[in-house]
Amino acid sequence: SLYYVAPIADDAVLLMQGSVSDRKEPLTWIRPQQKNRGKVFYTGLGHPDDFKQPPFRKLLVNAIRWSVEKND
Repeated sequence: SLYYVAPIADDAVLLMQGSVSDRKEPLTWIRPQQKNRGKVFYTGLGHPDDFKQPPFRKLLVNAIRWSVEKND
């Protein structure tokens, strides 16, 4: 299954893309911090089986670290 979330914002950075048949959709993306706004991390992944995969868990850990990292 694939969530339909396209299009993403112009300032979003696409990290992963998925496809079903002939349709491509953003799977994982970020939006860097902007003035008076926080950072955004999104993933359409998260099926219970995904959590059994070490690379997926690493993606989540890295996303959490990135989200709390201070921008100076």
